[in-house]
Amino acid sequence: MRKSTADILAGISFLVIAFIFMVQFDGEEGISRIFPLALISFIALGGVWFVTKGIWRRKHESPVSSSSEHKTGWKRVGIIAGLSILYGIAIPVLGFFVSTGIFLFTAFYALNTQVSDVKVRVGRGLTFAVVFSFAIWLSFVKLLNVPTPAGFLF
Repeated sequence: MRKSTADILAGISFLVIAFIFMVQFDGEEGISRIFPLALISFIALGGVWFVTKGIWRRKHESPVSSSSEHKTGWKRVGIIAGLSILYGIAIPVLGFFVSTGIFLFTAFYALNTQVSDVKVRVGRGLTFAVVFSFAIWLSFVKLLNVPTPAGFLF
């Protein structure tokens, strides 16, 4: 698959996810609206970015044959799609930060196939998950005073 096609498909996927989140948005009132709307906007902007990048790249990319180096990693796509569904289910049960940390760690671990040492992959995955979750907590809970979805753990 051409890189431009992959970018366009990724962008469309982001836009579909943002649309689904918007449809499911329960219309919280006041300050509780900030986090869900920011998340939806962020995902939608990512979708627009990838579609635009794919269209731009398509103009400058020569067609390639379907050699082994250009094949899509459908197994990894399926893993991330499955993890995303589980993540959406886990948020109300486990809470936003626990679910986010677990999702980020498993997604990072699944996608980081260039590093063969398991300890390094686990260390980098944990670091990424903890730092990113902490940054979200600091930004929304402490700086903006915006509540995040709570579960029984956090």
